[in-house]
Amino acid sequence: MLRIINKRKRIVAQTLDYVGYPLFKAFSLLRSDKKPIKDIKNILAVRSAYIGDVVLTIPAIKLLADRFPQAKICFLTSSAAKNVLEKNPYIDEIITYDAPWFYRFYPWRRYSALSDYVRLLKMIRAKKFDMAIDFRGDLRDILLIIFLSGANRRVSYGITGGGYLLTDVVPYEGQKHKVQFHLDILRTLGANGIPDTMNLYPSTEDSSTVERLLQEQGLKQGAILAGLHPGGRVKLKCWDIKYYAEVADALTKRYGMNIIITGGPDEVDIGEALLRFMKRKGFNLCGKLSLRQLQVLMKKMDLFITNDTASLHIASGANTPTIAIFGPSEVWDTGPLSEKRKIIIKELSCRTTCDTYRCRNKNYHECLKSIKPDEVIEACAEILESKFTKG
Repeated sequence: MLRIINKRKRIVAQTLDYVGYPLFKAFSLLRSDKKPIKDIKNILAVRSAYIGDVVLTIPAIKLLADRFPQAKICFLTSSAAKNVLEKNPYIDEIITYDAPWFYRFYPWRRYSALSDYVRLLKMIRAKKFDMAIDFRGDLRDILLIIFLSGANRRVSYGITGGGYLLTDVVPYEGQKHKVQFHLDILRTLGANGIPDTMNLYPSTEDSSTVERLLQEQGLKQGAILAGLHPGGRVKLKCWDIKYYAEVADALTKRYGMNIIITGGPDEVDIGEALLRFMKRKGFNLCGKLSLRQLQVLMKKMDLFITNDTASLHIASGANTPTIAIFGPSEVWDTGPLSEKRKIIIKELSCRTTCDTYRCRNKNYHECLKSIKPDEVIEACAEILESKFTKG
């Protein structure tokens, strides 16, 4: 069963499956005995895109290490997501590669992109992995990395095609949260341990950096903090920053909260724009924190309000009380996992055919435009009622 919404991509994947499966079967290229679990000593794990998805993979990494205690685990991810995994105690080595099928590159870099890919393959093959796992279940990763890695056992879902390239195809039984999606890969391999939380393992140095930064902003220890994350990689998932400004002002007026705006280095301008729309004071920390430092900050927050983006999952790892504003993406797929959470979403008929990158609704961006500040403010009040008395 292929799980591809985009019609053109689905046709391409189906065509490759129709041609590829009989071709590989005819030439017996995949007929080799699978190496027993007990003999697996060197594992390549792949989650090449994107930061939020890599964070959602973290619970499964511990299960992988528990299932193969004798094995070295090498994790391949993007350069942007490396910081998420750098201190993870269950990973022995990190390889960074910005796959051109996920990350845009300028046309004049096509030759360097090809040489980078060839260099990656040579490095991977030289490591002689016994097993390669693609946590995304993506045909491109399966074909261009997993299969060509030379690993004896190749494990993933076949939901975007390429199942014939795998030795262990993970059953897909319907909609599931991405954390569960990743964990089920390990359970197919016999893992039954306790998964990790989405802990980025920040260091004492990360904690010191956050403390210093808050002091520089004039925020004392114990200050009441509300975080707002108005940006995101996919612009169609982003709520209007004018609405964010209204919510920020309401939180400051009602509860005396200090508003901290978070985001990456490329979202500094969004943070500044939000400050301009706010009538009350706020602090723009966009681009000033690493991902692990962001999780330190989130553990200090009384409330965090965000679009469906990587920060949502980092907040879940910190168990921060969270308001998640969902547009075209689905809660069952990437919803928040914090104990205290509120999800705001509009159920529209177009949601079943939306691929989150192109809005085909005649009322453009209706899923997020129809969410008003009052709804978010009310959700905030429901989370904060046990801590504050309404003013």
